Amino acid sequence: MFKDKSYDETLKIIQEGLWYLKDTTSEIAIEHLNSIAKKYEFTLNDTLQSIENKLNFSDCTGIYYFEANFNIFYSKWLREQGNQFDNLIERRERFFFYILDRWFENRSGNTPRISRIKFMKHFVARKSGKNFYSDGWVPLYIGKARNDIFSSNKGLKFRIIEHIYADYRTTSDQLYSMRLNDLETTFNDVDFRVSYVKMDKFEEDYLYHLVYFIEKELRFRINPIIGKQ
Repeated sequence: MFKDKSYDETLKIIQEGLWYLKDTTSEIAIEHLNSIAKKYEFTLNDTLQSIENKLNFSDCTGIYYFEANFNIFYSKWLREQGNQFDNLIERRERFFFYILDRWFENRSGNTPRISRIKFMKHFVARKSGKNFYSDGWVPLYIGKARNDIFSSNKGLKFRIIEHIYADYRTTSDQLYSMRLNDLETTFNDVDFRVSYVKMDKFEEDYLYHLVYFIEKELRFRINPIIGKQ
């Protein structure tokens, strides 16, 4: 394919191939994430064992996606406020700072921040006390995992559990994780769900870089409220 091609011509072919891979794989991934999301719903009232049983798939390389539903949490907050915010934009902003304060309460380690701009985009406050974005589900976090016996990252299921029960997996405060279990007493009315895309064909070192490439595109398209970008 590259025989008799110049450096610039070869580079152009590779770039076009990567863009095609990124676009087509991202579209397939989003469809897959949406189709399996309901299978893996949980709350922070669930035990570790029940969550591990619910995540009934084997560890593999791929991309995972967390979502959160704040409807009940928001309705309770709204009642506590006495419906004092007629301006829905102000109400949404006040609710964001309420969540942000609790997000950093009693944290045990390195935790990603919540983006105000992304939250304001995704969470649409209503007078009824509900958020109607995607049936109430707000994009929370996107990440990748590699099933590699030579690294500390053991695959999708392992990494997902780290985000929920980080201290169960490691005592290191340096672990970059949402550590959702830290929020058990304050976020017990929040529903969560997680879905994943298996990409076991990309486990080799030189191919795993493509998982990063696709993860970045999914993050750009879905725009979760927590994490990079």
